Amino acid sequence: MFALIFSPLSYLRIRHESKWITDWVYPLVFSTVSVALIFAFGEKGAISGRDGLIDRLLLVSSVLPGFYIAA
Repeated sequence: MFALIFSPLSYLRIRHESKWITDWVYPLVFSTVSVALIFAFGEKGAISGRDGLIDRLLLVSSVLPGFYIAA
């Protein structure tokens, strides 16, 4: 049972010379570009307003544990 619970942590044992690119560079670049696009082209309230990005992310993150438990 513990092996199943801690199996996602086995990703940390992977050793490769370019793993840091996948772990750090790609997320940093994509998040920076996404935030820049939202601020450049998004309307006022698109991030924190009603039906904004944060509101929708909170909705999705509140539903995800149910899917994880069901799986």
